[in-house]
Amino acid sequence: MKTNDILMFALGFIAGYFLKNQWEKRNSVVEISTDDTNYVFSPKYKDCEAKVNKVMKQSKFSSDVDLDAWKKNYIDACMKDNGIREAV
Repeated sequence: MKTNDILMFALGFIAGYFLKNQWEKRNSVVEISTDDTNYVFSPKYKDCEAKVNKVMKQSKFSSDVDLDAWKKNYIDACMKDNGIREAV
């Protein structure tokens, strides 16, 4: 084998390795998280928020209740339990 043949073989090997890696990156499947850690963009979060807002409109709260904390707690409960109680 001549030096030219060895260089062409090495360049072909490097090019093949580079193309194989690019092909695998292109065809890789992105793993989708099954848990709803990104709540704000999930339809389930929007449903829970609507349910909590409905309950808040129907309820009367005393002046010492932190409404933001209450809302957050009930949205979290809704996300975990797949629903909240209609009457709080």
